[in-house]
Amino acid sequence: MSAIISESFIAPYFYFMNFLKTSTIWSNAELGIIKASVICSGITIGIYFHEYLQYYLPYFIILSFGFGIWSGILWLKKMKTKA
Repeated sequence: MSAIISESFIAPYFYFMNFLKTSTIWSNAELGIIKASVICSGITIGIYFHEYLQYYLPYFIILSFGFGIWSGILWLKKMKTKA
């Protein structure tokens, strides 16, 4: 017996499938914010494994989340202006 999935169950997920197909144009300054977020996250992960840098871990966690939220806000603004 095969399970039949109703279309009403799948329909809300189609929005998220189109999420990967959307494209936007980013300026160099906006790309810099995204790069800073990724770099700070990488440094945070690296600091976690080195004892002599443990003092700086909270600062880099704050920077990582700050840049991540900032880049998320920029992305949401771009998606609103595109629609």
